[in-house]
Amino acid sequence: MDVDGDAASPGGAPAAAPAREPVAVCPALVVRIARELTSCHAALRETAQALLLRLEDLSYTPVSVLLAPCRDDVMAVCLARPLRQVRTENLIGIIDTLRFCLRQEQRTSGAAA
Repeated sequence: MDVDGDAASPGGAPAAAPAREPVAVCPALVVRIARELTSCHAALRETAQALLLRLEDLSYTPVSVLLAPCRDDVMAVCLARPLRQVRTENLIGIIDTLRFCLRQEQRTSGAAA
């Protein structure tokens, strides 16, 4: 008797893994987390990134898809003023946000290919 439910199929081959279907995520939560991506505080940016990656794991939805509805808002914050007029701390937050978003896009496009 298999307690964990990982019983092998007849013939000795392991049973197929169940298909993972995307789970809905509250858009307001994603928008709130996305706003913190551009924070001038490194700990807050890292926490926001970790939260988005955790949401990806829980919802089976790539981060780039989760961020798609609020992409324009995030970019508006990043590019609201010319970069030479932005304080150094904020500029680091903007660059970190752009790098994180680009990495997520690459992960999604790499998985699709």
